Amino acid sequence: MLMYELEEIKTAEILNELIRETYRNHNLYEVLKLIKMTGICVDFFGSGKPKNEKLYNRAMETVHSLISNNDETKKLKEFQSEVSILNSLYKKLTDGSSPLLCVKSSSEIV
Repeated sequence: MLMYELEEIKTAEILNELIRETYRNHNLYEVLKLIKMTGICVDFFGSGKPKNEKLYNRAMETVHSLISNNDETKKLKEFQSEVSILNSLYKKLTDGSSPLLCVKSSSEIV
């Protein structure tokens, strides 16, 4: 499935079926790659939460229900941690008091 098609997925039912099919035919790595490509994981506007939190949570529940070994559980938790870190970073970057972005003048950003 192409990235632009994945970005158009708006219902949990469609995404969850795609997750199940991908896991059945491939592996967890491909499922997580698919979820990343949907664009639901990171909110670039700095809310600190996934872009579509409800859909993201449903997807995580579905993936969790499919995996059965400790290695995959660990990989899923690492993925969720990465999503959380990225959202926290975008929140800090969009927060006006962030030390990560220093403005010297109105036209110069360091």
